[in-house]
Amino acid sequence: VLRDVVLAIDGNWRPLDLSIRLSVTRAFQGSGWIRCTPHGVEMESYSREHGRLSQFHTLDRQPAALGSHALVNDCWKLQQFDLSRPREDQTFTHQVAMSMAANGATGPLLTVYAVTIRYIGEERVVVPAGTFETLHFAILFPGYPPLDCWVMPGDYTFVRQYWSHLKGVYELMSFEKTEGRPFRR
Repeated sequence: VLRDVVLAIDGNWRPLDLSIRLSVTRAFQGSGWIRCTPHGVEMESYSREHGRLSQFHTLDRQPAALGSHALVNDCWKLQQFDLSRPREDQTFTHQVAMSMAANGATGPLLTVYAVTIRYIGEERVVVPAGTFETLHFAILFPGYPPLDCWVMPGDYTFVRQYWSHLKGVYELMSFEKTEGRPFRR
């Protein structure tokens, strides 16, 4: 599965728009464009499975996350979790995905869904990029086993993910902290 994705976010890490082109076993699967507004989300797409589609979902607020199946998207989704209530699972609506397949190999087809996030705790993690103090979360997608994510506190930079469903471990291979103006929210 190859996904070419360009995602724009605002100063609060909320998605603004996204373009995607999807290939499966080197064959074109589909492409699309998504735009988020304070009142919904729209997508124009074409896929081998669905043909030409125009979709719009009215929402009472801007979507909190766009699922393009990029590892960083799962990590940014975790920022919704209220760490002042660490012992309770928290469910978030207004999540948007282009594919509900575990590996993202379908679509693009606009889907709005809810996801539950569980905070596991603080952990020191060793990956090829080094040793990091992390926050460990589990994302509970409907119909799948938990996706474990380890992120850096503050900006929720991806460090590690493990998902038993795909038997996949994904780790940060290199990391360079640059001096200069910090990210703002």
